[in-house]
Amino acid sequence: MESVLLGLFSHFRIRAGGRLDPADLEAQWPATHLRATDLDLGVRALVRCGALRWVDDENDDDGPKLELTPSGDRRRQQQLAVNRAAVRLWWEGLRQALPGGRSTAELPMRRHTDPRPDVA
Repeated sequence: MESVLLGLFSHFRIRAGGRLDPADLEAQWPATHLRATDLDLGVRALVRCGALRWVDDENDDDGPKLELTPSGDRRRQQQLAVNRAAVRLWWEGLRQALPGGRSTAELPMRRHTDPRPDVA
């Protein structure tokens, strides 16, 4: 769940030192399909490990914001690299599993104009 939270910082294009309003985080949380209690637990875990910190600006009346620390930004970037590597491995496995090493462009695909198959 921490990686999902850091992914939301990527979604908002926030880098080290950037701040995010907790209301924006809560608004995006349903799209993650995780429980609401996971948001609180994830924020606490990231604050405890130093990836995030609470910042209360005296000039800002909106309340405290979450700031992405340099260590949190490194962790976020590492997670993105891991995700890219996982996709690359999945794609290579898929290519090897295709019959005769064919590309996906050569796979037989049914067009919407093709007659429906007779399954009866």
